[in-house]
Amino acid sequence: MNYGGSVDTFQVLYATDFPDVARSTRQHLNTYIPSLKIHLISPARQVLTWLDAKPFHVLLLEPSSSEEALSLLRALRRQFPALPVVILIESASPPVVEALLKASAYDCLPRKEALPSRLAFLLKHAGHYAQLLRQQRELNARLDAYRLQVEALRQQLSNLAHDLRTPLSSIRLHLTLLQRGKEERREDYLATLRREVKRLESLVQSALESAQPDPSTPPVARQTCDINQVVQTLARDRQEIARQRGLRFTWHLAPYLPPVTGNGPMIAQAIDNLIINALNYTPAGGEVAVYTMGHHLGEEKWITITVSDTGLGIAAEEIPHLFDRHYRGEAARRTGRPGSGLGLALSREIVEAHGGRIEVESQLGQGSSFTIWLPANS
Repeated sequence: MNYGGSVDTFQVLYATDFPDVARSTRQHLNTYIPSLKIHLISPARQVLTWLDAKPFHVLLLEPSSSEEALSLLRALRRQFPALPVVILIESASPPVVEALLKASAYDCLPRKEALPSRLAFLLKHAGHYAQLLRQQRELNARLDAYRLQVEALRQQLSNLAHDLRTPLSSIRLHLTLLQRGKEERREDYLATLRREVKRLESLVQSALESAQPDPSTPPVARQTCDINQVVQTLARDRQEIARQRGLRFTWHLAPYLPPVTGNGPMIAQAIDNLIINALNYTPAGGEVAVYTMGHHLGEEKWITITVSDTGLGIAAEEIPHLFDRHYRGEAARRTGRPGSGLGLALSREIVEAHGGRIEVESQLGQGSSFTIWLPANS
């Protein structure tokens, strides 16, 4: 059986209060297992210092009394819970042995019964046990890493499914408009379709790029973004949805905004999630508006994008949970709108990845305002 390396090569720390006897014991042990590496230290109470300085497979502990053995073993277990400890004591009455085994000794032998052949076998067995424990810890660590990767991939799949829903719905709507809409707006419909297809391509490309060995840290391509242009493009592409639902949809862009450095498609996705939510939860006859603003806070420059609606509003007790993944509030249940509860969570993750934050204000029955804060270029 292969335990990883030579199965007989074990580092044994022999901590004893009887160094003269221990030297003879070590010589006999090496006769039975020549490759056993036994490091002898005395007195036994130095064991913690030695274990802090160097790793060992097995500890052979030979203190002057059973009380000292129990005290040292309890101290050892606090710092080295997995280290096999074989104990040699003068007297091994059943209560003493029971106390030591309860304190997680690997085994306990009376010194007079510790024949070199028996002790060598016991140390070898304990060494194998130590190696198996180490391999189990390594396998558990790998399993945990794989679980994290699977969970990250599952989240990426959920994110992608959510992000694809809006452009696909828009494509379906504008394909219908190409068949039944106004002929003079045909080029507008085609332009929106081209932008939605480009948006889909960007989402798929981002998903492919994030499929790394560590998918929890996908690469983020950054470039200079014109927030007004991003908002205007999104608003134009969503105005037909608003019109179909009987909503007044406007956007108001502050002039001369400084640019933002970031991943343009991701920022657009964060804003789009807020717009779609506002359109989804505002009844016919209501209003949805998007505003951009520039701010100076000390020496820092910030840009805000606010999406306001006159919709159903959000209860105060729901606001702390809005950005939790898969959370769906009372408005979603009342309207029966399909969704995964991912939009706001994704928006927050994107915004925070760009050094920003999202704020929300809402009154039940009167509407909501979501504001994205992004650091602007100096």
